[in-house]
Amino acid sequence: MRRIPRFTAADRRTFLVGTGEVCTSLVDRTFLWGGFDLVPGETSPFVLPDELVSSPLVEMVEHGGALS
Repeated sequence: MRRIPRFTAADRRTFLVGTGEVCTSLVDRTFLWGGFDLVPGETSPFVLPDELVSSPLVEMVEHGGALS
């Protein structure tokens, strides 16, 4: 019987970071498909969580619906 290899902490962290990048990219692409560009000027197919945090949508929500 073969043993299943255990994942190290670095493997888990790499998996979580990769999953986070894919999820934020899907959110960005979904909003872009709907006509709202979360990260204006973004040309990369991958959007990082930090880029979404600084997006106009988050600013709009924080200020009660008004963009500055």
